Amino acid sequence: MVLKLLSSKTIDIFFTPVIAPILAERREGIAVAILGLAHIVMVAMGFRGWVCPIEAATGIPCPGCYLGGAIEALLHGKWAEALHRHIFAPFFLFGVIIITLACLLPTHLRLAFSKKIAYVERKTGFMAIFLAALLIYWVLRLFWLGFD
Repeated sequence: MVLKLLSSKTIDIFFTPVIAPILAERREGIAVAILGLAHIVMVAMGFRGWVCPIEAATGIPCPGCYLGGAIEALLHGKWAEALHRHIFAPFFLFGVIIITLACLLPTHLRLAFSKKIAYVERKTGFMAIFLAALLIYWVLRLFWLGFD
């Protein structure tokens, strides 16, 4: 019933690959990898990392706030602390690692890997589900769980 209310174009948006194009274009992948790794290294060295513009402007943390500290805790083997800070930290760390490793692959292997990821994204709508889950988690944190 719900799917009948949505047009095919709307449904297609949910199944459009997001990660695969980043993997396919080495420059984009390198940019994402460098930014992700730089943030992780800054936080691991004791710096706060980048200031969230949304939190700075509104005082309300964005869905990604506190990921840096959570990933730092993961890298130190403190899983409980990491998941308490941000439950999506393992997924984001995994994503940065995958994008970084894909950038190091020879072109033909990187493109083949990108095509497989695109297939999975098109068939499962993984990114739409992931982003919806992230937004639901953010709302829960805003109103019930809190931010530490």
